[in-house]
Amino acid sequence: MNARTKFASAVVLSSFLAACGSTPKAPAEPIAMAAQDKIFTVSNEFGALSFDEIALALGTNIKTNSKYQEYGAKRLADSSRSDTYTVGLTTVPQDGENLRVRYLYSVTGDLGTISSYHQALFNVSLKQEAGYQAITVRTPSEMTRVDKTFMFIPVNQLDTTENLVNDLANVVSKLDFSIEKTVRFKAELPTDYSVEAVIHSLNRKYPVSNVQGSKESRTFSFNVDGTSITAKISPFRNGSILDYNYELPYTLKSDGTTSQNQQQLTALSEKIKQHVSAAI
Repeated sequence: MNARTKFASAVVLSSFLAACGSTPKAPAEPIAMAAQDKIFTVSNEFGALSFDEIALALGTNIKTNSKYQEYGAKRLADSSRSDTYTVGLTTVPQDGENLRVRYLYSVTGDLGTISSYHQALFNVSLKQEAGYQAITVRTPSEMTRVDKTFMFIPVNQLDTTENLVNDLANVVSKLDFSIEKTVRFKAELPTDYSVEAVIHSLNRKYPVSNVQGSKESRTFSFNVDGTSITAKISPFRNGSILDYNYELPYTLKSDGTTSQNQQQLTALSEKIKQHVSAAI
C-alpha cells in the first residue's frame, strides 16, 4: 500500500469513527412557550449583585422546584460495558445574560460524551435603582429538542417533550430566589496588658484556638456567640494591640426583603466588640 492509499484509508477510518460517536438527527421544531417578564427587587444597601450570583440562585430554585433532579455518572445496566450515563436537570450561566436549562440524558464511553436533551433559556437583565436592584427575568419563549445517537444507538431523552414542557412551566410559576451573603467587620483594641495576658484572658471566656506566631506577635481564633473571629495581637507601647475581624451573615430575598439590614448588622457588631472588650 503506497503512502497516498494509506492516507486516504486513515481519513475514511477517522470519519467513520467520528460518525459512530455522535450522529445528530434533524433538529425538531422548537416548542413554543408563553414567555413572561418576572421582575424582582433586592436591596442594594450592601452593594449590587452580579449576574453569576443571581444565575446561581435562580438555578438552585429551578432545580428545587423541578421533579427532575441532577445526579452524577452511573454505570449502564450492561456491566460488560464501561459506559456511564448522566441524567437530570442542569443549569449553566452563559453570555453574561442567559441561564441555560437542559433536561439532559448523556452517555459517556471511549469516544466521549454524547447527549440528547431539551433546552430553554432564561434571560436575566439587571438595573440599579435608588435603594434597590431591579432584576428582570424573561422566561423561555421556546424549548428546543436535540436528539443524538451513540454507536448508532439513539440516546434517550430524559422524558417526553410534553412532560418536560409541563415541568418547566411549573418551575416558571414558582420562580424566585434568595442569596446568602456576609459583611466583614474589623476592629482594633489597644490594651494595657501583654500579648500573653490578653490571650489568657480571652481564653477564659471564649476558648482560643489555632494560636500561631512568636511571643512578639500572635494570630489566633475564637468564637463569640456563634461568630467566628480571627485575631492578631502585637506589642504596643506599654501593652498590646488586638486587631480582629469577623463576618456577619444576611440573606437577600427576591421579594425585596433582607434577613438583616445594615443598621441591624452594625448593632450586632457593636455587641460583639463589647463582649471582646469585657473579656480582656
